[in-house]
Amino acid sequence: NAFNNRITNFCTAHQNEVVEITYTDRYVKTELGLIITLQFIKTIIEKLHPAQYKVNIIGECYRDYDADELSRKYQCYLEMKAEQQEILRMTASLNEAENDLLVKLDKLGMNDSLVWLSQAKALYNHNEMVEIRHDLSVGRQKIREQIEYNEKRIQSSKNNIKRIMDKYPQYMKATMEILDEFERRNSRK
Repeated sequence: NAFNNRITNFCTAHQNEVVEITYTDRYVKTELGLIITLQFIKTIIEKLHPAQYKVNIIGECYRDYDADELSRKYQCYLEMKAEQQEILRMTASLNEAENDLLVKLDKLGMNDSLVWLSQAKALYNHNEMVEIRHDLSVGRQKIREQIEYNEKRIQSSKNNIKRIMDKYPQYMKATMEILDEFERRNSRK
């Protein structure tokens, strides 16, 4: 705000003179940054003497730039900013709705209520629910097949170990201890 006060004081002290303000900002690297800076300066000048000065900073101070083009880009910037605000508003609304759904599902005693956020359509659409049930059934079947395969491999490994123990009985005690330890650690609970 010290910047505003310095400009205000200077312009007030020299109000009967033509005041030319030159502004340099090494950080303004884009046309959009330039537009925002120009709008800021324009706002300050208009607050000083809105009736006395006809301020067209974009057209007057920056002749190197096409004022219409900069104005269009500034309008695009404003539209993008409005869209961004709308997206933020919609995201907040969606988050609120998801939280409400979770609360309601928890009150109904639904298991894994978080899962239903990605499948909410199935709560009211029978066809979607059928599809989800089918996918779950297919998944369970694949898990069952994997378990059967693993159990066959375990049995095959046990048979191989038994054959080796029959062939080398001197290692039977150490082998049995290893197998018992394995069974204890990996038994189903």
